[in-house]
Amino acid sequence: AKGERRGRVGLVLGCVQRCFDPQVNAATLAVLQANGFEVVIPADQGCCGAVSHHQGQMAQTRTLASDLVRSFAAASGPEGLDAVLVAASGCGHTMKAYGELLDDESDGFACPVLDVHEFLAARGLSEAFRSALQPLPITVAYHDACHMIHGQGISSEPRMLLKMIPELQLREATEAGVCCGSAGIYNLVQPQEAAELGQLKVEDLCRTGASVIASANIGCSLQLRRHLQQDAAEVQHPMELLARAAGLSVDSNN
Repeated sequence: AKGERRGRVGLVLGCVQRCFDPQVNAATLAVLQANGFEVVIPADQGCCGAVSHHQGQMAQTRTLASDLVRSFAAASGPEGLDAVLVAASGCGHTMKAYGELLDDESDGFACPVLDVHEFLAARGLSEAFRSALQPLPITVAYHDACHMIHGQGISSEPRMLLKMIPELQLREATEAGVCCGSAGIYNLVQPQEAAELGQLKVEDLCRTGASVIASANIGCSLQLRRHLQQDAAEVQHPMELLARAAGLSVDSNN
């Protein structure tokens, strides 16, 4: 934690995100630290079980879930954690279902599982962090991931955080609640239908005139990038935009 210490949280890296967008985790870590939160990241954390959960492989999901819970319990020590945070909504959706997936409630996390946006929106950005935010004169269209807006009911929190960045213009797509076609593993098992949805979603987002599409789910980000025309817009996570506006040094290699 930097500055006044405001709490202690765990951070889930996500299998796909740590491979394809490691800079998102680095930005999330930097933003949390800059807001006064100590961040615990177990070195041995494995898959949260989201991918197997999407496929209906419940036995494997329970095994992966139990292993992840144990890794955080071991890393958090006697001090414990205020929350376990997730920056990929597909992971967050499954992890919030651990109470139903695991047979015994005592097998779950000893603290709440929260999306990083809902956590920061509830706790508020620190005064020092808000003061550090510099103008970012870009237009941003926020993409509502299905696992975020429908699965977790999170919609206003990411927008609220983005609106705190000076000179950033937030624009809304016409069909904000329509799936981009990623949908867990849908784009793998139904590639043609998923591609059609992805193209429709990209066209809708690009009609806003935004130069940046903000996506808080790695599956959506990869799907959108696949269908975007070259130089049409770039896809970034809201935590990346916050880190950029705050002038934070982000190293995805650590």
